[in-house]
Amino acid sequence: MQLEKKIMLCVDSDAETRKKMISKLAVQMGLAIIPSDSSKLIKSDIYDVDLENDYIILCDNVDLSGSDRILHALYRRAALGAPVIIGAKKMNKVAEFMCCVHYSSNLL
Repeated sequence: MQLEKKIMLCVDSDAETRKKMISKLAVQMGLAIIPSDSSKLIKSDIYDVDLENDYIILCDNVDLSGSDRILHALYRRAALGAPVIIGAKKMNKVAEFMCCVHYSSNLL
């Protein structure tokens, strides 16, 4: 899978399913060799991620309607070419234009 300059968004209500989806996408993008390697890189909260300095952003619990500042920082990192794969419980209309959305029925 080629790196797109978009936020890869995994949408599912279950946190474990989102984590598996993010791991699978990370392997497909070449960020890890096996899913268990990529699962070690996944942060559980967006506030654990250094949005300014991290080269790879993998997070399985992001509230897209929470903070505009965080959403803007994620957009900027993706536009600069950093791999950004996040998980959310539901899709937000504001984030739709900059995200490549993946659902569990399509990915797993």
